[in-house]
Amino acid sequence: MTDKETYDRTLDAPSPASAIAQPAGPLPSEPYYQQPSQPRNAPRARGLGIALVLVGLLLLAFQLFGRGLNVGNVGSIILVDKDYQGNRIELSATASDVEIRPGSGSSIHIEAIQRGGSEGDYQVSVEPSGNSLRVTESGRSFFCFFCSSGLRYRITVPSGAQADIQTASGEIDVEGLSGAVSLASGSGDVRAGDLTGGLKVSTTSGEVNLSDIAGKLDVGSVSGDVKLENGKIDGATVSTTSGEVDLDGVAGALKVTSVSGDIRVREARDGQLDISTASGEIKYEGSLASTGASTLNSFSGDVNLQLPETSDFRLDASTVSGDISSEFELRDGQQGQRNLSGITGNGSTTVTISTTSGDINIDRR
Repeated sequence: MTDKETYDRTLDAPSPASAIAQPAGPLPSEPYYQQPSQPRNAPRARGLGIALVLVGLLLLAFQLFGRGLNVGNVGSIILVDKDYQGNRIELSATASDVEIRPGSGSSIHIEAIQRGGSEGDYQVSVEPSGNSLRVTESGRSFFCFFCSSGLRYRITVPSGAQADIQTASGEIDVEGLSGAVSLASGSGDVRAGDLTGGLKVSTTSGEVNLSDIAGKLDVGSVSGDVKLENGKIDGATVSTTSGEVDLDGVAGALKVTSVSGDIRVREARDGQLDISTASGEIKYEGSLASTGASTLNSFSGDVNLQLPETSDFRLDASTVSGDISSEFELRDGQQGQRNLSGITGNGSTTVTISTTSGDINIDRR
């Protein structure tokens, strides 16, 4: 075979790539071969999808209506309903709501009610010790998507009793005691009213609503607002990381700190102030202590003071980016757009105000 013949046969032969790319021949005309192809696992995947949708709907229904379901038991179970002698109660609970009211007698009455669940899910222990009662609870461990249960305490105590209440996740409501009261909730609101023996409150994530509180006040909150109405407080310390502070009726030494939130103090008397917030406004309405020093600082926010016309103080105010104004006549000082200093009255107390980004206003009441 000549070289020319070899060359011609090579051109006539199909290449491997073109052979692969050629379309397949038509299928036979029988009905079986004409049906469209389906994935082998389509029925199983469809069934799994339907099951997941049903589970999601059931969980949604439980979130919306499950609080009203009592799986395993219908109604409530009274675990404790008894009188005890004592003048102080200490209660440590998990996910329980606690309500305390003053009673007419000299004993402490404890009522612990289980809502939902089954008998034996919770146990409540009451241990007398001298003039005190210690109440603790425990629950058996079980897992159930659709079980909704919890405890609620209704406690009456002598009006002069002391109370130390702690709950991990539950609301606390206390009224009408003249003894010292301490309340702590990990995740739950705290409400207290008509207390005359001082109050200490701690909450991680919950609102603090107070009214008609007298004595010393100490409140700490990580994430939640703090509000006091009609207070008769003589010395207060309030701190919150993320939340607003609104205090009505405080006197004496006042320390308020907030990382992110406005601070407002109303109807204050003889205040010796240490107030600061990183991001928020400060408003103080009331009189200042006749001696000592007061400091108000906001990194990003205005500072506003409303003081009586007869106030005596030595002022030192400054702002990095903002304006300063005062309705009081100041002497022996300096005034600029970003700073103001001077004395009004006898200057017996010192007021230092600073803000990085905000205005400073000092007005007469």
